[in-house]
Amino acid sequence: MAIGKDDRFQFAIKCYDMSGLRKSCPIYRRIISVCILYPLLLILYSLMIFNIQYQKNIFEIAAVFESVSTLGYLVTRKTILLIHASLFEEMIQDRSRFWHYDLCGKRIGDKCRNQMALCVSIIKFIWISTAISVVFRSSTPLFVEESVVPEKWTWTKVDEEICWMKLIECFEHHRFLLSVHRKLNNAFSEFFVCFYIVSIGGICIQFFILLDGSADFIHLIKIILFIMIVNALIILVIIPVGDIEIEAEKLIFGIYSIDWYKTGSVRIRKFVLFWLIKAQVPVLIT
Repeated sequence: MAIGKDDRFQFAIKCYDMSGLRKSCPIYRRIISVCILYPLLLILYSLMIFNIQYQKNIFEIAAVFESVSTLGYLVTRKTILLIHASLFEEMIQDRSRFWHYDLCGKRIGDKCRNQMALCVSIIKFIWISTAISVVFRSSTPLFVEESVVPEKWTWTKVDEEICWMKLIECFEHHRFLLSVHRKLNNAFSEFFVCFYIVSIGGICIQFFILLDGSADFIHLIKIILFIMIVNALIILVIIPVGDIEIEAEKLIFGIYSIDWYKTGSVRIRKFVLFWLIKAQVPVLIT
């Protein structure tokens, strides 16, 4: 796995370390994040939900629900990172076993690097949008008095034993990737449920206010910022999940296209057929 400027995942790891939620981060960060900030976050989130019953009109309810939806992402992420801290640490260590991007050619390597660069750009966009949103919401009370602040793999003619060793190597790496996929699915399954609920709920209530036609300019700006951030979060989830499913489907054709049927080795033929059967299992993150 590339380390350095080509390792786009270093930005995410740096953010993870700074959050204080990683098991291997400095102890003072973990104490501040887990023992102080996280309990305060849960208390604040509970008070937000409790505050809904005191709202009198749709705009007040929408403002509170918008805060509940927005903060719900943070509460869900922190909870998942705390519950599955050991699993995330294990997956970070597993990165050293991934093959280099350029192993299957420079074109595929550049494609993978561009996909990772896009994900990093989306994360940075979320950071910038969050900063803008915080500044906007903090300054809103100064202007609005009533506002509530809330490639195919081919084989050449080589010795049969070398072909067999390469097949074993590829199969073992494929099995390793499936184990990483299971870890990811276990770590993010609860997050996807909460993510779906708060995203749909938050966007629907914003569109309801927008279609109602009674929102002023300040509310319109708030709605646009909220929808942009939520959609950026959705894209950040959909892109890697979709890539996993697409590449898993391509693997079946890649295995079949190694000209295994032309070899005289029964051992290789049986092994590839077994691998094809195993690759038929859908690789999904739910």
